[in-house]
Amino acid sequence: MLLSCPNCGVRYEVPDADWPRETTASGELALKPRKVRCKICQEIWVATPEPEPVLELGDPLPPQPPEETVEAGPAEAAEERPSAPRRRHRWWPWIVAILLFLLAAVLIALATNRLQPERYGLPGFRLEMSNLALPTLPGIRLPSVRLPVLRVPEGPASPLRLEHEVVKRSLPDGGAVWEVSGTIHNPTFNRVPVPPVELTLLDQQGEVLVRWTMPAGIPSIAAGGTHMFETSAVNPPDKATDIRLALRPPGPGRR
Repeated sequence: MLLSCPNCGVRYEVPDADWPRETTASGELALKPRKVRCKICQEIWVATPEPEPVLELGDPLPPQPPEETVEAGPAEAAEERPSAPRRRHRWWPWIVAILLFLLAAVLIALATNRLQPERYGLPGFRLEMSNLALPTLPGIRLPSVRLPVLRVPEGPASPLRLEHEVVKRSLPDGGAVWEVSGTIHNPTFNRVPVPPVELTLLDQQGEVLVRWTMPAGIPSIAAGGTHMFETSAVNPPDKATDIRLALRPPGPGRR
């Protein structure tokens, strides 16, 4: 619908949906007059949109003849190139790389005692210096191969001193509990951060049975200060005969 300003003659196009309608006496819907304001000259008048003129169409086009299908000859068919083969994604290099990464992570965890098979009822595993004897053949003597130890550097040792006392008690159900109480001393003249406390259960031969860490409870100790802590080991392994405590600063291979 179109509107024309009676003052400046500017014309506006108004959507049909934005214009109100009313029902005439004959029951038909007609455009309802309303006040409008010209955006150019600010003239206000009561307007009714002008109906759009009917577009008169010209002469129709003649019917289009059907298209003829032309078959390609042997020469044209030979010139057609085959479509390029679809490129396939190769996933196996990524799979191999992921498996190698996981294997390296497991070896590092075993070397740094972060992964302890004895906790899950499996035999212990330690990466140490060992001699690998090659199989002997008749008349041929092969030398032994010495494997290096995989060691991960740790952080600097803490200047704090740790003292502890262990009390072993029996439980009514036949189990046992080891009550551990310790004191951390700061002999320096500066405030020192407190690393986690590492506890290790050992057997009679000094072999590691179980190792775990616990937070000391405070982030740091003032100069000359002390801090006391307590913990316990319930139902330790039957082979456990001693417990060792140490301050372990964070570093590669440790938490």
